[in-house]
Amino acid sequence: MLPSALRCEGHSRRWSKGIRYALEQIELWTFLLLLLTSIVVGISKSGLLVTLGAINVPLLTLVMSARDAAGLLLTVMLVVDFIAIVLYARQLDRGILAIMVPGCILGVESRHLVDRVEDESIWL
Repeated sequence: MLPSALRCEGHSRRWSKGIRYALEQIELWTFLLLLLTSIVVGISKSGLLVTLGAINVPLLTLVMSARDAAGLLLTVMLVVDFIAIVLYARQLDRGILAIMVPGCILGVESRHLVDRVEDESIWL
């Protein structure tokens, strides 16, 4: 159970029933592990310790499946990137964007092409 400071008792206006239920059901060490991975995401996205971000999925696999951990982190990173876009929209450099967008599209499309290949044909 969560410590009394983190429980949602008496905060019915501020917390929905689903969030209250989820926080009451989560174990303390799972909550701390999720908190640690969110801090690591922030540190790695800031560029301070970029390689530290590689431990996020293995850490989360201690409490959930690898597919769920990767999906959770993908969602967190997309939200963080969206917030950064909103905050820094005024400082947009269209020249850099024109260089980056074709490479991004090429990377995404190449992944789709590789995904269409059957798994057995990849092994040599």
